[in-house]
Amino acid sequence: MFAVAAWLFPGSALSQAATPPALRLPDTVQPRHYAVELTILPAETSFRGSIDITLEVMKPTNIIWLNARYLTVELARIEGAGAPAQANIVPGGEDFVGLQFDHALALANGVDYALTGGVYSRSPANIKKAAEAFEVGNLYVNRPITGALVGRQPFGGFRLSGVGSKAGGPDYLPQFLLPKSWSENTTRHGFAPGIENP
Repeated sequence: MFAVAAWLFPGSALSQAATPPALRLPDTVQPRHYAVELTILPAETSFRGSIDITLEVMKPTNIIWLNARYLTVELARIEGAGAPAQANIVPGGEDFVGLQFDHALALANGVDYALTGGVYSRSPANIKKAAEAFEVGNLYVNRPITGALVGRQPFGGFRLSGVGSKAGGPDYLPQFLLPKSWSENTTRHGFAPGIENP
């Protein structure tokens, strides 16, 4: 089973949350692995490079803060949950840089599996947008993404997670039937029910 969660926040929350950390990184995201590639030219006083960081999201967040002392970040993107999405770079003073992703649904919809999905948001507009555009079998809003009760709540998914019909839902049983149409012309000349033709 594979599940995807996306976190959406209203525009006003984005600007309020753009305050960089004071001393330590927040506990919303934990870096797990770094892969650094640098190009150093001895005749120059600066260098260029790229870094891939594997992160574990511990809590819902709309901005990822990273240490960036003496670094200028020109481009950032997120991968791993489907198609890559470019980040908005948020200045964080001398010590930090923030990465803000406003393509959460595009990322979530970019995966091969779509059994369940969750959205945490205070914005009715974002919740409505997720209900219309989040391509999952079961959508959970402001709650954990597991917990459908068998026999009481319909359950099913899309793509590699199912065909879209819900176990226990109104469309579940007909998917096992072979539909057949039958039409007969009973007004033709010479038709007599119960009499065999010679």
